[in-house]
Amino acid sequence: ERLISDYAHILNAQPKHVKGSGSLANQILNSKGEVDPNMYIVKPSMYYIHMENVLKFFKRDQILVVDGSQMSKDPLPVLQKLEKFLDIPQWYNEERLYYNKSKGFYCMNINHDIKCLNSAKGREHPTLDS
Repeated sequence: ERLISDYAHILNAQPKHVKGSGSLANQILNSKGEVDPNMYIVKPSMYYIHMENVLKFFKRDQILVVDGSQMSKDPLPVLQKLEKFLDIPQWYNEERLYYNKSKGFYCMNINHDIKCLNSAKGREHPTLDS
């Protein structure tokens, strides 16, 4: 999902770059049909590399891993879990987060000042065959 999200972002931001290279499969698969970990678009999705580096500096109990897809689908429980993990006062609640149907994702309501992610977020991801 991370890789597909990156592909959708690049396709939106730099369509000539991606379209000139063909499909996502053409950009990530090697000659054996396997995902090539050396491809520029694959590396950011290789979380284990990032976690190995983080664990050099932090203990496991200092790290909270959250599911990014949950942040899109239902962010309130994730944000409240984060507040608890950080031992900070609860700020997020149902009044401060709302689902914006026209945008297709959640927005913030801070003292009646609505803040939403920009139009680059919430885009449809291309479907891929297996």
